[in-house]
Amino acid sequence: MKSWKTIAAGLIVATMTATPLLAQQGPGGQGHFQEMDTDGDGQISQEEWVSHQTERFTEIDVDGDGFASEEEMETHHKSMGPPPRR
Repeated sequence: MKSWKTIAAGLIVATMTATPLLAQQGPGGQGHFQEMDTDGDGQISQEEWVSHQTERFTEIDVDGDGFASEEEMETHHKSMGPPPRR
């Protein structure tokens, strides 16, 4: 039972982390929105969103066991550095 809770918590944290990043600009003015909008239609479909979140989860799940442990989440958050200033 704990495993689904771990996955759900990981997805919630990933979503909360990714949402503010949508408005951020990356190198060359390319923001996360454009990165996620893989078909370039100016909208992010559910498929594009899920694909992006799956990529993020894979980055967090370092040991590849299909679960995001607390240690993996902490390591991931530390690797992100401080939040950007507004």
